Amino acid sequence: MFPPFKVKVAGLDKRAKYIMLMDIVPVDDCRYKFHNSRWIVAGKADPEMPKRIYIHPDSPSTGEQWMQKIVSFHKLKLTNNISDKHGFTILNSMHKYQPRFHLVRAADIMKLPFSTFRTFVFNETAFIAVTAYQNEKITQLKIDHNPFAKGFRDTGGGRSSKKIKMSEGGSQLHLPDGRQRPRGLSAAGPADDSDDDDDDEAAAAAASFDTDDDIRSGDVGSLTGHLRRGFAAGNLIPSLLAAGFGGHHHQLQQHQHAFLQQHQHQLQLHQQLQLQHQQLLLAAERQERRRRRDSSG
Repeated sequence: MFPPFKVKVAGLDKRAKYIMLMDIVPVDDCRYKFHNSRWIVAGKADPEMPKRIYIHPDSPSTGEQWMQKIVSFHKLKLTNNISDKHGFTILNSMHKYQPRFHLVRAADIMKLPFSTFRTFVFNETAFIAVTAYQNEKITQLKIDHNPFAKGFRDTGGGRSSKKIKMSEGGSQLHLPDGRQRPRGLSAAGPADDSDDDDDDEAAAAAASFDTDDDIRSGDVGSLTGHLRRGFAAGNLIPSLLAAGFGGHHHQLQQHQHAFLQQHQHQLQLHQQLQLQHQQLLLAAERQERRRRRDSSG
């Protein structure tokens, strides 16, 4: 993701462990286009893409470890491919989005469904997802600073000039239908614009916060509800993977094995209790029959 979303955290419990996550949500229900050097509303938004949560690969870590460094989400990747199986965040092109940073005090991914999420939103990080440059100044800015835009640094006419020429026309993204290869997405700020190379990643701006500040916070009800329903149904691991936690697949597999063992043990105990209960009922019935015989005799 470029430029990467970065945060500097402070005020955490040094010994406690935290999980840090990010999701990207629509700002409104509009579709945009770049016209006369500015973004304008071009119609109603396309159907919303499946929601995914990105968990920072260093999670969980202690508060001390998080506070010693800048937390960067540069590995978060965006796509417009609704069939993506790599855990990328799926967005619609020409739609405005807002990244949300979530902080969870939890030492284990398995505890996420029952943990309190604190959410931080930085309005200056909102962007419009695009697949082709609309603004030549942003094109040059990306050439100068994006480590992934190697295709734009080619000398001579070649690929570089072709890409820039295409961007001048403001090409429009079409959803994958089997005839067109899905392309990566890039981020354009609400007042300007950006694009991507085929192996490029999009982003939000850098920011910092202190957890003691009066910053907008809240509960990620949809995520916790999704995970809790999965837990109740015995499908917690698939629920976590569906929510976008694929980067921790090995750890999730270990948890799944332990969870299944525990579940099997609890099932055996439940069966034993049921058997004991049935035996008690039979004993009570026999005793009642004896009592009736004795009273009638």
